[in-house]
Amino acid sequence: MPVAHGTVKGKPVSVLRDTGCSTVVVRRSLIPDEKLTGMEERCIIIDGTVRRTPVAKIEVETPYFSGTVLAVCMKSPLYDLIIKNVQGAMDPQTPQQEAQAVQTRSQTKAQSSRGLTLLISPFIDLGSEDIATLQNENETLRRALEAAKQKGDSQF
Repeated sequence: MPVAHGTVKGKPVSVLRDTGCSTVVVRRSLIPDEKLTGMEERCIIIDGTVRRTPVAKIEVETPYFSGTVLAVCMKSPLYDLIIKNVQGAMDPQTPQQEAQAVQTRSQTKAQSSRGLTLLISPFIDLGSEDIATLQNENETLRRALEAAKQKGDSQF
């Protein structure tokens, strides 16, 4: 199952998009008491046990779904956040993926903790020959490859 990165109340979390889950599940330690609704929900766990869990109203931001949801709070779920088939949720096979750009320490200090976000298509289908061609066409990589050959590195 595809796991992605997201946030709950601005905190980074691991996110599972589970189309077989009947509710949104969040790790209890991520939720402050003031976000609890006072409601409880009974959850039937995969082994058949029934657990009573508090419900919270939370803000989530994930590649699968972003917005406000009611979630059951569990002490130790497999992932920090599990997204069910909530209205507006994306298919688990086609989330918008994000990659964090690298920054120097001084760049990080100069900016807030917010980094640059690059969108990556999950449908790039490249074979090893395509990758080798692209690497050979890249000037920086070509110079590095030549330098490695001059040093006599047998891997190149």
